[in-house]
Amino acid sequence: MNKTKLSYIGLLESPIYVLTGEDLADALDGLGVNLSEDELEALFQHIQHTMAGVDMFSTIKILAAEYLQACKPDYCTIESVLHCRNCALSNYGRDCMNNPIG
Repeated sequence: MNKTKLSYIGLLESPIYVLTGEDLADALDGLGVNLSEDELEALFQHIQHTMAGVDMFSTIKILAAEYLQACKPDYCTIESVLHCRNCALSNYGRDCMNNPIG
């Protein structure tokens, strides 16, 4: 279901985030660090190696859950529900307070 929707809006094949040398340069400039070329290459390799160990699927799930929790209405009292559509208190496209579910 979500794959079809992401495909329809043109996001299914889009990368979420790719680290580039430009990103690294901006981060280092922000830190006020001036490294040699050898140090830059070693740091870039270190970051690539470290990021390879990151479970991106779990990270995406965590970020999506945090976003959905933040988007819930303030009056929501059921912590375990991530979206009104998944709540047992919603009915006929309306939430527990009879507001339309967007």
